[in-house]
Amino acid sequence: MKVFRIEREKYLKTTLSGIGASTSEGFRWNSFNTRIVYTAETRALATLEVAVHLDLSEDLPTDRFYVEIDIPDNIQILEVDLEVLPEGWDSKPPILVTQLIGDAFANRNEAAVLKVPSAVVPYEFNYLINPNHADFKHVKVLKTVKMQFDSRLTKTNNFR
Repeated sequence: MKVFRIEREKYLKTTLSGIGASTSEGFRWNSFNTRIVYTAETRALATLEVAVHLDLSEDLPTDRFYVEIDIPDNIQILEVDLEVLPEGWDSKPPILVTQLIGDAFANRNEAAVLKVPSAVVPYEFNYLINPNHADFKHVKVLKTVKMQFDSRLTKTNNFR
């Protein structure tokens, strides 16, 4: 299975480390000091997951790359059932419950990948990769491609 993430150029060498998510607070599926690699099922979803965190009244970043990642078919994928998540699981800022789910996934080491619902696009999914799981060694970056945010995403464009 192929999944995607958007990465800044300066972090391409560590894109599968989970360091970025572990050094920040406020991520939906992990708390501070828990390493998880966030990926999306499509490039479009990855783009939206990043775009919702940008100030669209400013210039769009030009230092981003699409990272295409291969998760072999024989790697176990656990799934969070949308029906069991509490009301407000998709709120901003994220609630503690979803962070605890991701932390438990990372700490229990039962699987290398956790499929979770997107809080940005209903009925689409993100895949969290645990860089500490034994099967992680089989997860590989296939390619990186320079990306360009479409200027129509900005609030100041003249094409409306």
